[in-house]
Amino acid sequence: MIDLLSSSDIDWNYFLKLAVERHRLTGSVYKNLKIHATGLVPDSVCEYLKQQCQKNAYQMMHKAAELVRLTTLFTEAGIRVLPYKGPVLAIQLFGDLSMRRSGDLDALPSRRHQELKQNCNLLKHPVPKVHPDVLMAQHQQQSRLVQSSPCNPHSTSS
Repeated sequence: MIDLLSSSDIDWNYFLKLAVERHRLTGSVYKNLKIHATGLVPDSVCEYLKQQCQKNAYQMMHKAAELVRLTTLFTEAGIRVLPYKGPVLAIQLFGDLSMRRSGDLDALPSRRHQELKQNCNLLKHPVPKVHPDVLMAQHQQQSRLVQSSPCNPHSTSS
């Protein structure tokens, strides 16, 4: 099927617009083209997908770190929250942050009215500084995630 598609007159700009912008399937498209269509897709398309995939992996790692930080902040304040979608869904569905794009972070607070009031007040205060050891541990974890990502050209997982 891929051979048939590659021999067709494909509008690669339109393909990229659909895959990357509209459907946000950059990771899946890149991974599958890299595995099944090496040499059949223009180098410029592969390079663009690779760059977008790596950019998304970096952004999703930052979102995941922010979600951990916020969840910790709420937990330390005695407020229960349940993160969902975004980085959490990417890990649940694909086992890889880079395989899904997310624009924001989503978390459900507990239903108790008092906790909801605390949620609003907690976010109004300045965010406490994070200890450098915690930042280093997060950076090391993120580095391991990037190295094992299918979007990483040096990854052995693809």
